[in-house]
Amino acid sequence: RQQKWYQFLEDRDAGNRKALKALTEHMPRVTHSYMLHQITAMYIDGHLKGGFQTVKAYADFCGYFKNWLDAKSIKLWVPRQGELVAEDYRACLEYVNGELSRHAEEIELTVNDFMSKAKPYIERLHEVWVWQNRKGTAYRKEHRPNSVVRRHKCYREFLEKGNLEDFTRLKMFFERKEIVVAWFKDNSWLHTLLGDYVMRPLRPACLSSDISSSHFSADCVSSLVQRF
Repeated sequence: RQQKWYQFLEDRDAGNRKALKALTEHMPRVTHSYMLHQITAMYIDGHLKGGFQTVKAYADFCGYFKNWLDAKSIKLWVPRQGELVAEDYRACLEYVNGELSRHAEEIELTVNDFMSKAKPYIERLHEVWVWQNRKGTAYRKEHRPNSVVRRHKCYREFLEKGNLEDFTRLKMFFERKEIVVAWFKDNSWLHTLLGDYVMRPLRPACLSSDISSSHFSADCVSSLVQRF
């Protein structure tokens, strides 16, 4: 089964070249685990109900999905391009593999099965992106940069589960913090009084060099934002 999989990747006269490129372009070709996405690994291990037909469907899905994602992302205002789209592609493939792995043990999967999971995920991701840019690109870069927003726990919850309450919590966290940040900017006399422990979390998100889970922890300012 593993040899059949590698032969499929190497045989450029068979299958869809664009699909194979989309399937492999972001994975390192240096180890035996080259492109062993969960679906293809299940095939090699003998746990894929649909056998190699599901593997081919997955490859076709990767090609179709890559083209669909590129076309949809460029139409956004502000467009998502370059590494942002590449990150979206990788994250969505990981999500789709995880969501469908259990079903892959029971039924043969088709391109439509994979797309039915990928499309809502990307549509929700784009919904967040539109909100991030609602006050303009400069504002988004200062207060709602992608690197920070995506690390909030509600971001992934909303993308994967589609619960609007998670999206609301995500928006409210940043919007409340933006109000507090603006107030502190207008009251600079407080900076010396309150000290760096309070002021550090109030820097615009783009200036937070030590972004980590502590960025959203229950420190004094985060507690204020959560209760505001």
